[in-house]
This record gives sequence, C-alpha cells and structure tokens, in this order.
Amino acid sequence: GLQALKTLLLSFNAIQKMEGLSELHMLERLDLSYNSIRRIEGLKGLLLLRDLDLSSNLLHRLEDVNVLKKYIPELVAVDLSGNPLCTYKTYRTLMLRRLSKLQQLDQSPVSDEDREGASDNTTTLTVQMIKDHAFSRRSTSMVAASISSIAQSAADDSWWRQVEEIVVEHQRVRRIQNLEKLTSLRRASFVDNELTRLEGLDFCTALEELGLKKLELGKNKISHLENLGALTSLTQLSVEDNEIESLAGLGELLCLMELYIGNNRLRRLREILVIRDLPKLIIVDLLGNPLCREEDYRLYTIYHLKKLKVLDGTGIEASEQSAARNKYAGRLSLETLESKVGHRHFESLRELDISGLRVRDAANCFQSPEFSGLQEINLDNNIVSDVQGFAHLPNLSVLRLGANRIGEGCRFDVNPYNSASPFAALQVLQLGQNSIASIERLGLSKLAALRSLFLQGNDITRIDGLEGLYSLQELVLDRNRIKYVDAGALDPVQNLRELRMEENGLRSLSNLGNLPHLQALHLGYNRISDTSEIERITGLKALLEITLMNNPVVRKQVYRAVLLGKLPMLRIIDGRDVTEEERDYVQSMYYANSAMMDGTAAPGLVLSGAYGAQSQQQQQQQKVPVKMTAVNFEQLAGSAAGGGMARGDDLAGPAVSGMGLELQGGGLNVMGQRGAALRPASNDRAPPAAGYVIGGRSVGNSGGPMARGSGRAVGGIGGKTRQMQQQQQHGGVGRR
Repeated sequence: GLQALKTLLLSFNAIQKMEGLSELHMLERLDLSYNSIRRIEGLKGLLLLRDLDLSSNLLHRLEDVNVLKKYIPELVAVDLSGNPLCTYKTYRTLMLRRLSKLQQLDQSPVSDEDREGASDNTTTLTVQMIKDHAFSRRSTSMVAASISSIAQSAADDSWWRQVEEIVVEHQRVRRIQNLEKLTSLRRASFVDNELTRLEGLDFCTALEELGLKKLELGKNKISHLENLGALTSLTQLSVEDNEIESLAGLGELLCLMELYIGNNRLRRLREILVIRDLPKLIIVDLLGNPLCREEDYRLYTIYHLKKLKVLDGTGIEASEQSAARNKYAGRLSLETLESKVGHRHFESLRELDISGLRVRDAANCFQSPEFSGLQEINLDNNIVSDVQGFAHLPNLSVLRLGANRIGEGCRFDVNPYNSASPFAALQVLQLGQNSIASIERLGLSKLAALRSLFLQGNDITRIDGLEGLYSLQELVLDRNRIKYVDAGALDPVQNLRELRMEENGLRSLSNLGNLPHLQALHLGYNRISDTSEIERITGLKALLEITLMNNPVVRKQVYRAVLLGKLPMLRIIDGRDVTEEERDYVQSMYYANSAMMDGTAAPGLVLSGAYGAQSQQQQQQQKVPVKMTAVNFEQLAGSAAGGGMARGDDLAGPAVSGMGLELQGGGLNVMGQRGAALRPASNDRAPPAAGYVIGGRSVGNSGGPMARGSGRAVGGIGGKTRQMQQQQQHGGVGRR
C-alpha cells in the first residue's frame, strides 16, 4: 500500500536505526531529522530520492558519506547539520566530491566555486609542511621553530637528521611523501587528514609510534595496511576510524606491542590469525568492527593471541584464558586450514597435510561441499580420537591417522551426515601407533574398497574383524601382541598380497597357509624356533619373499635350505636374494634325499638334520643319553692301514649321530633304543661296502658310500665291551 509513497516525514521521534525503507521505490523526500540515528544505512533501492534530511541526529562517521554516494548519488539536497561528523574540517569538501549533483548542503546553496574548490588537486605532504611541523622529542615547539629557521639558513640538509617527531593533523593531507630523509623520526601523527594509503614510510627505520588515531589517519580513508615492512622498530600503531578490511601487512611488525584498529571494516574472525605470531603484542582494540559481533569473538581472539593482556579496553581474566583453551585447543577450523594451505579455494584441494598440529576435533571442519574433491588427508601426530567427520567425503582414498588417540570408541561404519556408505572410496588407512586393542571394534566391515591397512604399534592381541575387506592386499600388524593366529582369522582377506607381523611374540606359523595370493610374509623378531613350523605355510604357493630374521629358527644350519625346499618359489629370504647356485644345490640335496628314501640311490648318501631320512620326531624318540668316563678317538676312528676296534667302555663324551660323531655336552647320545647294539648297515639294492648302523642311521667311513657287510656290534649300554666280529677293508667307524 505504501509503494507509491513519495514523501515521508518522521522527524522528532526516537528512531535509532534506518530500516524498512527498501520497498519505497517511489520515495522522493525523506525527513528523519531530530532522532537518535547513529549510522546512515538502509537506503538501498531508493533511486528516486532527491531530498534527505538527517539533521540533528548522532551521525559521527565521516565514511557514511560513501553510503549516500553508493545508493542515492542523484541527491539534490542533503541536510546533515547538527551531527558530530560536521565538525570534521574535510566534511563539506568530502560531501561535495562524493555527491556531484548537490545543489543544497545543510540548507546552504552550493556554488560553482564551492564545487571547483572541492575538486582541487590532491594535497601532498610538502617539505615546507614538514619544516613547519617538525619536533624533537626532547624539546617543545620552540625548537621546532628553530629547526625551521636552521633549515632556511643552512646550506646543507643536516636539519633532516634532527627531526624525531612530526605532527601533521587536520591539514587535508591526502598523500604522504618526502619523509625519506627523516632517518631519526620516531613518532609520526597524521590525525584527521584524507589519507587513503600508507606510503612514504619505508625509510623511517627508527619509527616507534605511528599515530593514525581516527582514520583519515585518525579519521582517514585508509583501506589497506601496506608498506609497513620496513618499520621494524614500530611498537604502537593506531589506525582507528578508517576503511580497513584486512590485517594483512601487520605480520612483519615483530616489535609491535599496541594495536588500535577500532571502527574499521574487519569482518572475518580469521583476520586475527594474521597477528597471532607477533611476540610482543599485549594490547589490541578492535571495537566497532563487524567481526566483534561474531559468536565467541572474544574467546577466539584470546586463544589465538597468547600474550594478550587487554582486549578492547578490558583486561583479560585467567578464567577467560581457560575457557578459550577448552573451546579451541585442538579444534580444526576453516581459518586454520586457510592459514595452512595459503588460500580459501578448498574446492580445488586434493591433498591436505595437517600433521603435527595437535588437532583434537575435526568433525565440523569438512562438512562443506567444497571439500568433496579431497582425496588424501594426513593427520599423523595429532590427538584425534574420532573419524566421523571424514566419513562423508566421497573421494577420500587415503587417510593417515598415525600416532593419534584412535581407540575403542572410534568406528568406521558410521556416516552421521548422509545415507551414503561411510568412507566409500577409502583405499589406504593408516592407524599405526594408536590405542587400538581390537580390530573388530573399529567396524571396518563397510570399507569394501580398502587395499592397505596399517595397524602397527598398537595393543592388538588377536586378528579378527576383517570381514568385508575383500579388496585388502596389504595388512601391517607389526609391534602388537599377537602370539597366535586363530583358525579362519585371515579367511576374509583371500586377496592379501603382503602380511607383516613382526615383533609380536608369535610362536607358531599355524593358520597362515591359506592365502593363495600372498607374495610377501614378514615375521621377523618373533619366537618361531622349529623348522617344522615351515611345513605349516607350504600352502603359500605364490610366496616370493619371507622374513624370519631374529627368530630362533634362523640359527638352524639348514634353515634357508628347508625354506627353499618347502617353498621353491621364494626369491628373497630375510632381505637376501636367493641365488641360482643356492637353489640348484638345495634341489639336488632334496633330490638325493628323496632318492635315498625310495631306495634308488646308494644308502651311504644320507643327509643330516632336516635333509636326513629320519623325521625329527623319530630322532627325538631314539635319543638315549649315555654317561661315559673315557674315550679313545683313535680306536673309534680306526686307521687306514689296520682299522682299530672301539671298546664300548672307552666311549665317554662324544655322541654318535647321523653321519659321524658329535660332541654334545658331557655325555654320549647313541641314536638307538637303550641296550641296542650297533648293527651293520643293510640294503638289498645297494652295492656292498663297509658300514654300520648307529641308532637306525647308516654310518660309514670317510672314503665313500657305505655298503652292506658283516661286522661286530660296538658298545652296549652300561659299559660292556664286545669284540668286532669282522675287520672291514677300511676299518673302524666312519667319521664325518
């Protein structure tokens, strides 16, 4: 109903804010005089307005004139008389420059001379102006006059070095220049001018205090803080009542202790991060900036400016510092991300490294759709305990959370933001060095695309919870407490290519042999002690590399040979390549041993240990310790000429085993049942030769294969002596 309104009179009320006018598009005259209005605002859309009366209000910001120019530049008559802003010397000039169509200002007509005077050339800081306003801090204005006199009479420029202070206020200065020779300048004040830029201060290296108090350097039009990098000694900076939108340019002022920047246009809280590393900053005044209206503005500022003592004229209490730490310590924010990556174009971000930042909470940081392209996040060495803040990222393929606080309360099967499957694209998950005691409680079953899972350095005692990980190819479980692998524990990960379980205290290789595609198995620094355990992994037909170093089993002389015999596809054992010579040698030994077992080779070719014809279990059953008191090795070994005979009661210390004599401790182990005699070797299919069987194994001389023949038994148990019944051609019991 009021859209056609052309005149609106609201004078002599108690109106404090200009609002609700934007729909009055036909309005031509507006009278809001004699109210309590503090800001010129709410005029957008009033393009036909020609007459505006705001006299006798509380308008005090000279920059509000820019609002008139922006929204109603066609104004013909404006009355702002009776407002505080009219006291500025530049008020009338500024109004005439901003509103070129004005015919009446504050009830006074505007002449062509007034308009031309307002459009005069820019006033700059001249040498004469510097002479007239130069001071020494140790003196008064009388000295300033003497400096001017000296400057006029002296033939040189020595007076420049005597200037320590310059005060140029209320002079309509619009540009600073000619200060390069003031090398001793320590304080400069340009209050109430028309400055729009900070310039010409590069050479003032001793400057300590730059008094720009009410922007126009006190009440100027400065919009950017620039060209301050050379002022390394600056301790106090005042740029109040300007048009500054960013704190960029202050980060290099390492000596700055006091910053007064109230009544500007700072809108974003993250501007605080620009000055957070200033080591001496203890006083900051930001009142009158839009960012002060942000929620938790004060706590945010206190947290990031660690040494701050006074904020906006109010001292900082210990309780406020504590509340700020509780709220923001470890909390990942968009401001922190922007500071880390150097820009705010997160939609182009593919990789993000925020390791080592003590991040505790990142749940709310990645909700924005602009992070949908993120593919890799590195959060190593933080204090993260929950991962739900990343579950909805559709393209996240690598998530590194090493050395955090991931434990039982953390699950990967929950997406609190939408109905999509959590971590749908995740392929690499790094969870090493956390507090994980159970894989099952992590809820990994929905990570169908996962290819690599790192769980080293945790407290895991058993392998479980791998159901659903059909694509898993690499599993790292080093430095946990897994002493045994349960049956079927690895069945869900049949596509596994590499398994690492070093430093676990593992005692057996049971239930590791059902991984048809496994190519690398690393089990170093465990407690595998018997070569018979290798038999349990012979089903790993694709295995190319195995690591068992620093297990007791590697001290067996036949360790590598047994591995190659049982797993002939191996290429690397304990980090050392398998050579073709080694492979051929082992294969020939196994072939000879197999031939001996089926009777197609000479019976004298008997391999010791795992290469022998007797199983380890059979050997253990046949061992009988015999205590002896003396031994004659010459009689045992015989001689090439006559071949001596051994007496059973002379044996005391050596043990007859395998293919010769072995000294074991202080007694003799005779490989046979108690009371059994040493018998001649026999094999119906072998050619005749000399030899004996000791404990079920053929024993011959060192000269070649042993053959069937007759002879005497050597030594019964208990020290009885039996004479040899027949001398063999080479004589004696064969030695190794």
